[in-house]
Amino acid sequence: MMKNTKTIDINIPNSAWDGNRSLLCNTAPVDPHQYIISYEPLYRKHTIRHISAVICDHPSHINQVWDCGQGTYVCENGENEVLWAMAKDGPGWHLPKEFAVPIGSKKRYLVLQIHAPPNMKLESTSSFNSTGIRIGLTDRKPTYRSDIAIYGMIGYIPANAKDFTADAFCWWPFDDTPLYGISIHSHTMATAITGYIYRNNHFIELLRADPSYPEVTIDISSRNITLQSTDILIMRCTLTNPNRRDVKFGNAHVDEMCDLYFFYGTKFDAYKKHRHVLCPGDAQKSDLSKLFAHLPQDSTVPDEEGYKKLLSPFNVTKSTY
Repeated sequence: MMKNTKTIDINIPNSAWDGNRSLLCNTAPVDPHQYIISYEPLYRKHTIRHISAVICDHPSHINQVWDCGQGTYVCENGENEVLWAMAKDGPGWHLPKEFAVPIGSKKRYLVLQIHAPPNMKLESTSSFNSTGIRIGLTDRKPTYRSDIAIYGMIGYIPANAKDFTADAFCWWPFDDTPLYGISIHSHTMATAITGYIYRNNHFIELLRADPSYPEVTIDISSRNITLQSTDILIMRCTLTNPNRRDVKFGNAHVDEMCDLYFFYGTKFDAYKKHRHVLCPGDAQKSDLSKLFAHLPQDSTVPDEEGYKKLLSPFNVTKSTY
């Protein structure tokens, strides 16, 4: 790590996975006046499904591992901020040097959340006795504070559906916000996740992703994209449901997910105006035609070569897990 930096590890011991849990959390306190600059997952491949890092003032539990599955809160009153996530054996991420997540002026808590396959049991060995995340911190104030916009879906994928499309779209709420990172998340049914900016009657393609690859946070800061309040950000999910029953969008392993994360920067003096952005789309009700006739014709298929190029710094291949 660079000068004036340190790391915090948050772990869940293998012994906590007793075959009856699929979602566990643990916490670590973090002192004020620091900035998060990196996330490194600590795990063995083909074990867990999803790791996420959350920050809050009052976690549901302190200094203990707890079951944070359906019907429970990670933070008291559900007031948590998602910072970063990884799935399908994805790599970590170091934020571009101009961006970081501020802890603020008071002590807060980082929360590790791990989603595992149902009934998972993990044996401990001398080289593998826990799973977790290593978070890098610095006391150097960056140019921009990092925030995240989460686009996701509610509703369901109809039974036996092929190339079913579900869209989420929202007007961007702020002016002059640099967009510097992007990532996707899904379970098993998504065949393409695409993202666009609609500006001045034109579509700007951000990515056409293949969800069969590990979940990677992609640095797009070199594109020098600055979002304005006249922009519409769009996510399209294309999914195939081979089951003879509808499958709903949700967090459980039997559900489907389709999310697109936009990482953006804000000036520190604009902090009170800028919070996490949530844009839910309804798979049965969202109607893009109210805004424009249609998305680009290739919005339902991944850009295989282009996406491989975006992933090339990470040396990842398609995941079967």
